Amino acid sequence: MNRSEFLCSLTERDAFGLEIGPGHSPVFPKADGWNVEIADYAPTDQIKAVRAAAGGDPALVEDVDHVTDGRSLDEVIPPGTSYDFIFSSHNIEHLPDIIGFLKSCDALLKADGKVILVIPDKRFTFDGLRNTSTTGEALESYHGRVGRHTLRSIYDYHANILFIDGKNTWGRDDTGALMIEKSVATAKSLFDQAAASDRYVDNHGWCFTPASFRLMLHDFNELGLVEVREEQIIDQEHWEFYAILSRKGDAPVRSRLDLVKDLLREQVLSGLQLLGSDNPMMTFAKQALQGEPPEKMWS
Repeated sequence: MNRSEFLCSLTERDAFGLEIGPGHSPVFPKADGWNVEIADYAPTDQIKAVRAAAGGDPALVEDVDHVTDGRSLDEVIPPGTSYDFIFSSHNIEHLPDIIGFLKSCDALLKADGKVILVIPDKRFTFDGLRNTSTTGEALESYHGRVGRHTLRSIYDYHANILFIDGKNTWGRDDTGALMIEKSVATAKSLFDQAAASDRYVDNHGWCFTPASFRLMLHDFNELGLVEVREEQIIDQEHWEFYAILSRKGDAPVRSRLDLVKDLLREQVLSGLQLLGSDNPMMTFAKQALQGEPPEKMWS
């Protein structure tokens, strides 16, 4: 089963869905008979023009039903509309207000509906040097309601873009020469440009791992901010992971301290992997912590 087939298996064929920001590559294509509506940042013609300018086929862009243009989903979708599922792939890290987004999903889901998220895993992407995002940062963005990323996230994003052997994504066992793409002077220049603008400036404003997303969602639920809960979080151990959320999410209840420990373990293993390019002992330590047999450690 490939990626698309797996994601499609998470809902029913006759379900009524909303796919957010698919651009030219919807996972649930209307052309294949899926009963979906599309929400995107701009009208269809504009997205087709962007696709064509990038050398792609604009015919792959399907009609946009709801134009967000920086507004929340529940502001642009007609009252009374409710979905069996809401799907978003590699979008949540670009949204200035995560809490507002999840609250919009709460408002638009049927009682037994699901939110299906595909999220970049910062351990295995060019965000690998950055810290995971925190509940406090999400609260600050939610209460600020500015519709833009924080300036610090713009600098941190550009100053820490990482490559391993020239690749900007990798798997859990990959090691190689590390390279940071941009100088701090370039990052500061982009920071200054964003500071001088009153418009949204796109970047990865948020960094997640499976454990950090689980921890943040736990906090949102505990604080009564968001209704949808964890149903399942699937760690792919490569450049993305999957989160399935619902109001009846029935993942095992765990203490916040245990969730923090999971996050710490992820951070240790990720650090050992990155350092393995300079010191094989770091790779051996990582393999030992993962419980791999000695013959693999020393092969």
